[in-house]
Amino acid sequence: AEQRKGLDVAKAECSMALVDIWRTIDFLEKVLSRGTDVEVLKAKGQLFQRHQRQLQQWEALAERPLPALCGEGRAVAAGWQSPGEADR
Repeated sequence: AEQRKGLDVAKAECSMALVDIWRTIDFLEKVLSRGTDVEVLKAKGQLFQRHQRQLQQWEALAERPLPALCGEGRAVAAGWQSPGEADR
């Protein structure tokens, strides 16, 4: 149960990071496609200042070790229940 809670927290953090990434991409796309040269330069300065923290957070998420899904020495059995299922 505690392990599940930890995975849920990690999932939420990754989901928020993806939302931030897509918002940033959307913002950049709009500025680059519709903005004036001055607006593009302003956006570049703002992004550098605001998103350094975000980039560090994303990097930390990407470098996290994968959680151990089972205890030390315990294997997880996975596969088809019958040979007929594998052919579907």
